[in-house]
Amino acid sequence: MKRIAVLGNAAGGKSTLSLQLSERLRLPYHSVDKALWLPGWVPVEGPVFARLHAAWLSEPGWVIDGWGDMALIKERLSRADAVVLVQHPLWRHGYWALKRQCGGIFSARSDGPAGCRLLPKTWELLKVMRWIHLYGLPEVRKQIAVHCRPESVFYVSSPGQLAAVARALTHGQ
Repeated sequence: MKRIAVLGNAAGGKSTLSLQLSERLRLPYHSVDKALWLPGWVPVEGPVFARLHAAWLSEPGWVIDGWGDMALIKERLSRADAVVLVQHPLWRHGYWALKRQCGGIFSARSDGPAGCRLLPKTWELLKVMRWIHLYGLPEVRKQIAVHCRPESVFYVSSPGQLAAVARALTHGQ
């Protein structure tokens, strides 16, 4: 596998899994969350992110972690050798998100957007997580059916499956 897209709701283990895959497979890691936000939660303009995303996709190998615009997700899916869809129950994503948000009361998260404290965005995050669960994930599953070979898609719905997917994608590494 040289191009891996990791998608799913917030606080599901996507970044941890993506970093493991990147290290084990010696592929560049790209975080959509980090690229979408400037310090102080200032959003990056859509065309700026689209150009960056296109540059990522033009690389011979990559692990791209995160959500972003649906049109860009479709592009990512069509170019990926493997797709990991993290879809824990919403309560698990919510619990892990609240735990993470509380842990980031006084500082920014090291794997999150630079200069962005988490706590001020907690309520907004929970609303986005609900939207992704109800509307975003069903749309991504439809796009996976259109753009991806079934054997290249890995579904994660429990913590133990995160490690199993990491092993399956890095066997022999």
